[in-house]
Amino acid sequence: MGLDTDVALDATRREAVAPEELASWIRRSADAPELRPGARAVVPPASAPFFRAEWLRPAPAVALEPAFAVIVAVAGSGLLATDGGELELERGDTVLVPHAAGAGELTGDVEAIRCLPPLPGATA
Repeated sequence: MGLDTDVALDATRREAVAPEELASWIRRSADAPELRPGARAVVPPASAPFFRAEWLRPAPAVALEPAFAVIVAVAGSGLLATDGGELELERGDTVLVPHAAGAGELTGDVEAIRCLPPLPGATA
């Protein structure tokens, strides 16, 4: 990245991580808080200033607000419908969704991870 050694080392954490802190970084999908029907938070709230991720499991559908996102289908198959059109998804597919695609809905027997930018106004 073109950083000199001192700058690169200043950006790292070199102390041991306590088991309690490490546990706070781990999310089990079944224990993750539900954000809305069919969507659970993948990462802890402390990540919001940097990125967000949702575990999507439509039952039978999950609503998607307009947002720039990357969706990775990890199991099954389904249909992603947005104001911009429809796209079939199956395990292994990765889709870049522009904000301009508008609101959407994911349906079917699919499990997917939706990666999103930080929340507006979130600070580190």
